Amino acid sequence: MKKEERPEEPRVSKDVRKEIRKQGYHVQYYNNPKHYTRSARFNIGYNKLENLGVVRHYIQKRFNINHREFEMILFLYPKLLFDTREYREYPKCFTYRNIKKPMERGLIEIFTNHKKRNKIYRLTKQAKHIVVQFYKYISGELPIPEDPQTNPLFKKDATPMDRKRAEWIKRMNAQLMMIPDRDPEDWSS
Repeated sequence: MKKEERPEEPRVSKDVRKEIRKQGYHVQYYNNPKHYTRSARFNIGYNKLENLGVVRHYIQKRFNINHREFEMILFLYPKLLFDTREYREYPKCFTYRNIKKPMERGLIEIFTNHKKRNKIYRLTKQAKHIVVQFYKYISGELPIPEDPQTNPLFKKDATPMDRKRAEWIKRMNAQLMMIPDRDPEDWSS
């Protein structure tokens, strides 16, 4: 009985496959768990976060926020309203222990201001917009702009690392264009 062969995962390049073979591994899929040879197993279909670093860096540069602020608004986004107790649940550096700093930066605003009760806060429209844009870019719903006016990574004075990220963004957008049911005219919304 001939074993049914599956095509190799296209995400593993030929060079990587050659290197894996040199080290004594091979890319093969087994249906029977009793086959324990020296092989590598791969999970297919869990690649939404492979571009996380590039998308996160673009969002931070585009909206002029740092890594800590970005993580904080990602944490607070699902909470429509929150008080200082909930704000303090998230582990933050000393700068952001007090809620005044993100309020000064325009990321958090007061929703209700009672004198006898705790103040209730919410994310500003700008902070919500940042999170929504991040999710759209990371999921592939929208391509990241390649225009130097809207994307600081494409400016002429960009650092070498930013230029590398700009090349990666071009590859990401090219992959989006190859998806058959995508219409680039729908991306403007």
